[in-house]
Amino acid sequence: TLFRSSPIPLRNEEEYKIVICKFPYQDPELDKQHFPKKLPISQSVPQIYMQVKEFIYASLKFSESLHRSSTEIDDMLRKSTNLLLTRTLSSCLQSLIKKPHIGLTELVQIIINTTHLEQSCKYLADFITNITHISPKIG
Repeated sequence: TLFRSSPIPLRNEEEYKIVICKFPYQDPELDKQHFPKKLPISQSVPQIYMQVKEFIYASLKFSESLHRSSTEIDDMLRKSTNLLLTRTLSSCLQSLIKKPHIGLTELVQIIINTTHLEQSCKYLADFITNITHISPKIG
């Protein structure tokens, strides 16, 4: 159940803050609503995001042991993170969508989750910039 699940129910501000500290979710309209409320993403989205950040940290530690320049380390982190996101998550999604008994509600949730994960990639890029102190190449 990597992507299949229901939106995250939030009973109060504390529950909201727990999710937000794990995943950069922003929605001014949702912020205006009173509790209880629901985030459109399922619990797997913050979990996946945190696992990707852990992967980046582990890759950084490995890269540092190779005694490479900061620019080379930054490049390796960006490439390996990109491969993780494009290949691994893509194949997980493909196998999930091919399941014979997947319903429309589950497909809609998968699309919502994937969209939010895709939008969070800019925060992962910023995270890499912050830990390597190298600005990404543009172009």
